[in-house]
Amino acid sequence: MDKLPFISVLAKAVTKLMPSDESLDPSLIEQSSSIALGQAKEEILKMGYITVRGLKESLQYLLSNQNKHREAASQFDGVMNNLDGKIAGYLTRLAAKDLSKAESNKYSMLKNARQDIEIIGNHFEKIMEIAEYQITTKTYLPEMIVSDIKEMFQNSIDTFELAIIAFDHYDLDSAKDAVAKGTQKRTLQGTHMEKMLLSTQTPNGPDRTADLVLSFRAIRDHAVNIAAAIIGERQ
Repeated sequence: MDKLPFISVLAKAVTKLMPSDESLDPSLIEQSSSIALGQAKEEILKMGYITVRGLKESLQYLLSNQNKHREAASQFDGVMNNLDGKIAGYLTRLAAKDLSKAESNKYSMLKNARQDIEIIGNHFEKIMEIAEYQITTKTYLPEMIVSDIKEMFQNSIDTFELAIIAFDHYDLDSAKDAVAKGTQKRTLQGTHMEKMLLSTQTPNGPDRTADLVLSFRAIRDHAVNIAAAIIGERQ
């Protein structure tokens, strides 16, 4: 009985995140490169927030095995891929224009941010695949490491959200916070935890924990890339 209201709310949320007819209008490229770059930035930002939501839903699916989280993550995955394709095509058209130096710099930052977010999105697909693998093979995460997995994921998602805020507002402080948070797990304690998780095995043999840890690292590292670009732009 609870499933239909959930799907209805989710469908409305996903619809709001889809690009509108006014966004990524090709005619804007001819009218004003600057305005077109601004439109591209807004859609890349939207793509970032879709990816954040997809990541959270995919982890909930991994931890709970509840179908509603799989459906939500799949919906966000579809929207993200659709939007990414449109943004990539729009940026390709923009690249053919005679951009000023400032516009070229902004274009490069937008292009790199889109690529980083796309890669991060690929990792939430991997988390879903690991969840499906768990269900199929009945080899679930050992209870003793779930809290560590949650902690690593939270660090990655916090870093990504800070990077998106920095990207949205060209906020130097948020960018620096993202870089600091994203690199703090490279301390001795963080490295020890990751090594322990990478070597985790279940009674049936190696589980997919190592794949999770590597995905969390990649999310974190690409979020740091986004934030570092803002720092380079502002300084």
